[in-house]
Amino acid sequence: MIALALNPVKEMEPPLRTDKRELIKLYGNKVWLKVKKRLSPATRMLLDQQVHFVGLIEQKDFEFYNWPYKDIDKDDVAVIQTPEEWENMVGQRVEAIEKAFYEVRGVKTVIMLLK
Repeated sequence: MIALALNPVKEMEPPLRTDKRELIKLYGNKVWLKVKKRLSPATRMLLDQQVHFVGLIEQKDFEFYNWPYKDIDKDDVAVIQTPEEWENMVGQRVEAIEKAFYEVRGVKTVIMLLK
């Protein structure tokens, strides 16, 4: 017996190509949300209002980004940006943020604070 297809087979679309930078950013954003959940409510509110998460750069991706900072090349880096007037307030919480990154990822992550 021969089975006939009622619907012709559609030409399959090629899989979506996602840039490596997009994948890294997506992963970093998911980690950032988990990190914020581990912080105190006051710190979480400060980060939500005054900090922009730029990205997470894992050590294995340093070469991909042409990483120029050789003094911290042994740890992963989370880059966050804050207005200059909030830099001191956020800077006081860097240790807690780094601890939360470690709790989430199990890897030491250094915070790089941009103005």
